[in-house]
Amino acid sequence: MIPTNPFAAVPVLMISPVDSDLRRLLEEAHGLAVGCPALLTLIEADLDAHGLRKKATRAADQRWKEECGLVLPNCEVEYDTRELVTLTLEQGRPRTPAYVVFLAVLLRGYFGEGFKACDAATLMIESTTIGLLFANLGIAIPKASTLTELVNAVTLATRQSILDAQIAQVTKLGWDDFKDMLQDSTHVHADALMAKSFNGPSSG
Repeated sequence: MIPTNPFAAVPVLMISPVDSDLRRLLEEAHGLAVGCPALLTLIEADLDAHGLRKKATRAADQRWKEECGLVLPNCEVEYDTRELVTLTLEQGRPRTPAYVVFLAVLLRGYFGEGFKACDAATLMIESTTIGLLFANLGIAIPKASTLTELVNAVTLATRQSILDAQIAQVTKLGWDDFKDMLQDSTHVHADALMAKSFNGPSSG
């Protein structure tokens, strides 16, 4: 039997996130954000700096357009030539929360590719877990271009702080003390044999 409308909305009482690696990643990320709120403060500062840079660019573009405009005869126009050093952020459109940007930083690492890539873009839209997360946040999933811009605004210093917090969390939980490393010698032996077969027998 072929349904007449296979993608019609289906009313449901409750949807639960699936048991997946993605869900576990987001749960660990949430725990890290709760345990290290200073990370969100760092991201907020990065987003403020990014917003000021964009505002300065818009102001400079507007000033350039005004200076390139035609002046009517016998009219004098004074332009504001002061440096754009006193810009401040004002009330505007609601900004993507630092918590979401924090999750996006970790998600891009999990995906191993940008949010505009086909696989990542599809997963962001189709994932039940991600859909439930943003539903509980009360906001729509940001567009791929928005996530890309905001993640790129996070500085290397903030990223290093996130990595340090992750290592501290792993050490605290006793998962690994980073003192020992186990290595399977099978691959090393296989590589050595492969190299020997390419190089040929030893001459002496």
